[in-house]
Amino acid sequence: PLRDVGDLFESIIACHQAMEVVVPEDFATLEGALLDVSPGQTVRIRRGLHGARGTTNENAKFGGVQVQVRSEINLVGDPGAELRFGLILRKESGGEVRNLAIVNLHGDALNILGGRWTIGECRVLSRGQAAVTAANQSVVLLRGTVVGGTATRS
Repeated sequence: PLRDVGDLFESIIACHQAMEVVVPEDFATLEGALLDVSPGQTVRIRRGLHGARGTTNENAKFGGVQVQVRSEINLVGDPGAELRFGLILRKESGGEVRNLAIVNLHGDALNILGGRWTIGECRVLSRGQAAVTAANQSVVLLRGTVVGGTATRS
């Protein structure tokens, strides 16, 4: 019986780990992870600068690109995780974005086209027309999130 409990515990841990994918360990980019995850999964983004084409490289210094979220998922950053591109949260999407800096130096940082989203403990900064836009089909709850412009390129 004790072996059965151990096996059950290992199965629960394996199931939880399968529900979470990690950038850049499991996928080199957030965009790659988003193309593969299933609804309900969590994408964890490790500490560092993340460009649309990779992590902590020259591409991470430049914004302007926007990556699309098309399903109900959770995006969770480790402390110090920063996206250097905009996110488009499509109308068929929903979930939570937590503990991320989203900085787009060349366009809007967060464009919410629909769905139900919680944006928590994030910094959303843009040199575009708007840091955050939310369509009337969206329901957005902001918790402990800083939204604004950025006058410097970093």
